[in-house]
Amino acid sequence: MNEIDNLFLKYTKQVSFIQLKEGKSIGVTGLNIDSSIPLPIVTDKFIEDIKNEKMLDSIPLERIIEGMVYIIGADTEFRYNKYYIDFLKSILEISTKYIFKEGLSHFENRSYELSALYFRTLSMISPNYDYKFYYALSIEAIGKELIEKEEIEEGNKFIIESKNILEKIIEEDNNYYPAYYKLGYYYKHFNEFIKAKLTWEKALILDVDENSKNEIRFELDKIEKDYAIELAKWQIENMNYGQAIDELQKLVGKGKDDFYVDYLLGIAYSGFGDLELAKNFLIAALDKNKEYSDIYNELGILYFNEGEIKKAIEVFTEGIKISDDDYRLYFNRGLGYLNLGEIMKGYNDIKLANKLNPSDENILNQLDALENFVSNNNEEA
Repeated sequence: MNEIDNLFLKYTKQVSFIQLKEGKSIGVTGLNIDSSIPLPIVTDKFIEDIKNEKMLDSIPLERIIEGMVYIIGADTEFRYNKYYIDFLKSILEISTKYIFKEGLSHFENRSYELSALYFRTLSMISPNYDYKFYYALSIEAIGKELIEKEEIEEGNKFIIESKNILEKIIEEDNNYYPAYYKLGYYYKHFNEFIKAKLTWEKALILDVDENSKNEIRFELDKIEKDYAIELAKWQIENMNYGQAIDELQKLVGKGKDDFYVDYLLGIAYSGFGDLELAKNFLIAALDKNKEYSDIYNELGILYFNEGEIKKAIEVFTEGIKISDDDYRLYFNRGLGYLNLGEIMKGYNDIKLANKLNPSDENILNQLDALENFVSNNNEEA
């Protein structure tokens, strides 16, 4: 993710390199480091150590690990990264314990960039999924801070990256509960309620903590309506109208219906072939919300298809009063006028629909045909 790479690159400027003379080596807690490899040290801490005379004879191992963390995490293409990673792996128990402790400390202190830097490096030297999980949490926290600053689009990029990390974890280990738990919230954040429900249901199977289970059940109850609506819309798109009706009627039975549920039921019953019920639900939706132009459009189409052209035109006209920039209402009313033989009214509506949405080829084709017709009639006159 370019945003993360760009965010971390600045930390390379906080690192200095110690280059030992050829043939020389320096002891680091009993380890020897090849003199041909420059040692990364976080500059301000290096200066502080010298001031306090802590680095007269040797460099503390923590300083070397810290410097390597900064470089590996901040610049994944750095030429000596492979050496640094191999070195950290050679002292795996020491390095992972130190990096994890520091990463967690930065996270708890709300220094999320540094936390992410540490956990990013940690995930490169160890396959432990907990490290990747904490890296994802740190990235999420950066995203949340951006969103709080009203940088919504930029913040969501970090949330998406965190989501991608967790999805990768469960691809590799489909029993890693923390990823399922957290992913449910991400899917909810992005209004992917089907995914949220399925993910949390998987978490319920894996988790043994009753408090967490209760929290997830509470969240599942909160998204029940949104889940049913998303699933019904998917069923409608795939012309599974009966299944969409069944899903939406569950909400009606629980008193969780509103204008949008009625609106979707109207579309579903129309696709199912029950036009009377479809009209009833669309009229009910309109009674609850007269500001939603899609209802006028769908109701008008129903009347149109039943041959009640004048009634359809009335409905489209009412919709235009509410939303005068909805090209579909103008286009459909234009078709109604054409059916009644009111050519110029129809032509003017379809011309306006084209102006509002010039990319719709169907409208453009209708307009071309009408312009030819009007032009030919004028020539004959």
